[in-house]
Amino acid sequence: MHKPVSAWLFAVAICALYVAAILPALQRHSFDVSAFVVAGDKYVNASQLPGPVYVRANSSGYDGQFYYRLALAPLDGRDPLYGVTMDDPAYRTQRIAYPLLAWAASFGHPRLVPLALVVVNLIGIAAVALFAVRLTRRLALPPLVPFAIALWPGFLVTLTHDTTEIVFAAFMLAALDQYFAGRLWLFAILGAVATLARETGELILGGLFLYELVVCRQWKRAAICALALLLFVAWREAQIELLGVRNLGTGAGVVTWPLAGVAGALTSMVAGDYVTVPGFKGAVIRGFAVVSALSLVAFCALVVSRISTGTKALAAAWLPILALMSILSAEGPWVEPIAFLRTFTECWIVGCLLLDDRFAQSRFARPAFAVLLVIWVGAGWLSTTTIT
Repeated sequence: MHKPVSAWLFAVAICALYVAAILPALQRHSFDVSAFVVAGDKYVNASQLPGPVYVRANSSGYDGQFYYRLALAPLDGRDPLYGVTMDDPAYRTQRIAYPLLAWAASFGHPRLVPLALVVVNLIGIAAVALFAVRLTRRLALPPLVPFAIALWPGFLVTLTHDTTEIVFAAFMLAALDQYFAGRLWLFAILGAVATLARETGELILGGLFLYELVVCRQWKRAAICALALLLFVAWREAQIELLGVRNLGTGAGVVTWPLAGVAGALTSMVAGDYVTVPGFKGAVIRGFAVVSALSLVAFCALVVSRISTGTKALAAAWLPILALMSILSAEGPWVEPIAFLRTFTECWIVGCLLLDDRFAQSRFARPAFAVLLVIWVGAGWLSTTTIT
């Protein structure tokens, strides 16, 4: 009975840590959780909103304002609606899982939606921590792995901007836990829901499907993995037929030659034109961006070096995500100092599950974890200072 209690305590502790991390931002806004919607008057008309939301003047806002709109009426395809105009209805609506959960948590009351968005993400953080521990034990991974997953800096960005990455990570880790427990039907259900939070989850499920089909030649298991891919496809069709959403784009950003986007972003960071904030603060932000980007590159290189000793199914699930991340251009997720932390969520959480004891016992493990903590703190500072 000790191990499950330990996992739950870890989940509660991590959730409490994230609550503490967002308190300064909440205090600055008089504990108005609608500040995390990061609504801007370009897309949000405050006079038409069904409940009070902090709307920034002369601002384009951030992604969370569109998930706020979807949480008000998840299955209503009219646009604009409730004072919010969608920038890309097809792209936003395909990530329906997070706003749908927030709508349910708010019991359909518009005034509760801003709070529900934050609560759902906090519960998601706890779930991420819980399943990270379960997977670590199930796969006999180093004890450091749950901390590395739970302290992914992108989660701080997500939590303070009401976006979808935490919900995705929670469902995908839960799905992987069931996959390695041999409960494939439950894996398929949880994995399918994860793809409705972030469509890139299809790559993880697709990698597992190919692993079962080509490497293991397990036709029944491959068929169940294939079924997990279909819910997202069905939802894309429903967007057209039920919601009337047209022009279904990918929203994936511009692609380029492998690693060209990373090189371009790093060049821009070092040259000084990546951040428009002047003075010392701008220099700190540029330094944070450089360290974070280089650390991500180093992490990916490390995981690649461990693929041969890691779990083969996880390697098959991770490589398609790595391939996608490597071809995103500097005009894609790299355009902001914190945006790429959200984008690399899939790459990070699955990649951490491929780290073995050899790395954990190496002289690089502690310095690497220290760098992760520095980036986590930096992400907390930077993400909260962007929601003034």
